Amino acid sequence: MGKNMSLLSLRKKETVVERRNTGIPGLDELLDGGFPNHCGMTLHGPSGVGKSLFCQQSLWEGLGNGEFGLYITYDRPPNEIRESMATYGWDVTAYEEKGMFAIVDCFNGTLGINEGEKYYVRNPLDQNEQMYVIDKCVADVTRTFGRDIKVRVVYDSAPLSNMHDLPTFFRIARRFLSYCKMYNVIGLSVMHKGAQNRILENVVLKVTDGAIVFDKHIENDKLTYYLWIDKMMLTRHSREVHEYVIAKDGIHILKSKADIQ
Repeated sequence: MGKNMSLLSLRKKETVVERRNTGIPGLDELLDGGFPNHCGMTLHGPSGVGKSLFCQQSLWEGLGNGEFGLYITYDRPPNEIRESMATYGWDVTAYEEKGMFAIVDCFNGTLGINEGEKYYVRNPLDQNEQMYVIDKCVADVTRTFGRDIKVRVVYDSAPLSNMHDLPTFFRIARRFLSYCKMYNVIGLSVMHKGAQNRILENVVLKVTDGAIVFDKHIENDKLTYYLWIDKMMLTRHSREVHEYVIAKDGIHILKSKADIQ
């Protein structure tokens, strides 16, 4: 009897998953309360659907909750990232001054420009230099705040040459995921639909812990945005397609007709 009772109690015991707010109104309830900790996920979709905005909005949420924010930028210069965030009311100046926010500049090196960022990659196509700079940033953060500090990382986005160089890309992707597991990291990585072959897209979506897919359509002369959660580790997530809007204060997930009724 005692043995059966102990087995029964083990079956009833549930694992408590630590979650963090996404910062996207309407999304937490679709993810059983938010992003699971130690999760590296991909945001996949065509250009112009707000993937980078989604990242900036989520990163801002983390900063407000005492998390360290790291933005690795390939597509745009760091000052443009800061200006884009400020446009939506997310001024990171104070967080940078406190050392709680940093940008890894993987953009200006391709133009031969150095704007004086603390973390600057002279040759973004050199994987070894790229990882050296990111490793240095990780070492600085853990030395200053300790290994247990919560971190939110944005990787926006993988350079096209690496996306076509499969071994190189997977080395970077694996390192990105390893940081999520080693530290208290939530990682958001942008992948543009159509920037690489379909096989690579499918493999990347398979190996990451989570995947949110974005799309847009023109309906009745109106541009409409949709997203769905393809997968999310340790999460009983929504399986439906959800419409969202891009407002002056960021992305909002609209309630479905079923929820309204």
